[in-house]
Amino acid sequence: MKAASLALEETICAPASPPGAAAAGLIRLSGPATRSALRAALTSSVPERPGAHRAQLRLFSRFTVPAQLLLFRAPRSYTGQDAAELLVPGAAAALQETLRRLLATPGVRLAQPGEFTLRALLLGRLSVAQAMGVAATIAAQNEEELACAQRLLSGKAEETAARARNTLLEALALVEAEADFADQEDVALVQPASLAKALEDCETMLQHERGNATSDPGCAAARVALVGPPNAGKSTLFNALLGRRRAVTSPLPGATRDALEELLDLRDATPLAPPCLLIDLAGLDAAWSPCGDADAHAQRRAVEVVRGAHVLLHCDPSGRFAQLPGQRPAHRIIRVRTKADLLEDADAGGAGEAIAVCALDGWRLDALKRAVADACAHVAGASGLARVAPRFAQAIDEALQSLREARSLLQGSAAPRVEPLELVAQLLRDAADALAPLTGQTTPDDVLGRIFSTFCIGK
Repeated sequence: MKAASLALEETICAPASPPGAAAAGLIRLSGPATRSALRAALTSSVPERPGAHRAQLRLFSRFTVPAQLLLFRAPRSYTGQDAAELLVPGAAAALQETLRRLLATPGVRLAQPGEFTLRALLLGRLSVAQAMGVAATIAAQNEEELACAQRLLSGKAEETAARARNTLLEALALVEAEADFADQEDVALVQPASLAKALEDCETMLQHERGNATSDPGCAAARVALVGPPNAGKSTLFNALLGRRRAVTSPLPGATRDALEELLDLRDATPLAPPCLLIDLAGLDAAWSPCGDADAHAQRRAVEVVRGAHVLLHCDPSGRFAQLPGQRPAHRIIRVRTKADLLEDADAGGAGEAIAVCALDGWRLDALKRAVADACAHVAGASGLARVAPRFAQAIDEALQSLREARSLLQGSAAPRVEPLELVAQLLRDAADALAPLTGQTTPDDVLGRIFSTFCIGK
């Protein structure tokens, strides 16, 4: 979703409650035509005063039913615009008719996923990190993840990133000045030992934020992603590992479009193993071209999930195991030769470190589960922050990598030299640039697109 393509002068409207039978449903509006849209849907007048009000809802030009209306005035609303929330009867017909009347108002359109929060970001009501916190709150599945989401929403995680970035920029200024005067022996602005110590403190600060959680970080499930080319049998293996049919399977490539997540119990293979979060993804293969926008979106989403995973089950019946988009050195990778029932006997035992399995009859699934349990045991405490806000954690990881390389260049240097200082300056600049989106210094469209790709309509 590109910020430039969203006109703030348009009024947006969307249901904000989940579909299905309920006593009540919520509809949210934001924008300059909010009051005009409400007048089209209500038989009662729209109050001037913000706050909670009783209202009468017009349905099908024949019925009136009671509703609850919450009115907000700019800039004191979630989005920073005039806004309203309408609590209406939960019957599908009532919700659809109310939405129809609201959307028939000139200047009102259906909101895109995450657009309410994006407007709050663009109008200064939320920071980038707080917008990540909204998505993290929606995705949170336990107390630890809620605590990490709250840390993002409160701005504490952003404050840490900002302090670290300021330290990096101060160090960068010194290093660049030293490089400019390197040919003058009487000018020494940088002491390698003291600079290395400052960078070490900065690294410690970021590491603490990267692993910050209110409970034991090792108790949460590691993320295990099934990756590989299209039609490699990933969804069939996903179902076989779970012991039930959860994913749609097809002999045609591209059947999986979105990420499916389920907790996998590993105790039948390794008695003391904690559960892991098993993720089925769309096929990833550099040689395969997406057939359309849906396939391209599915591949982009798969790459994002791969980057945030701890363990990759690289599935490839051919045994080639080509490099995967989004693959990182920190990943623990288990190579799996799927469709072992189609292999020759000599190949079925597995080549090298690959584990050959047959998801149809369960052959060697126990061996695969033991390998997964072992890999998850070596995942060093995946933090709640990494699970609920992978883009925030990824930015910190990138900054940490550049920081460590800069410290490595500085260690053991008794006196600075021009060439190493130029390399250190570039690494410090890379680290600061990695943290910039977290602190609101830069918010390019691709960053916003990744943040809001997980939102649903009405948020």
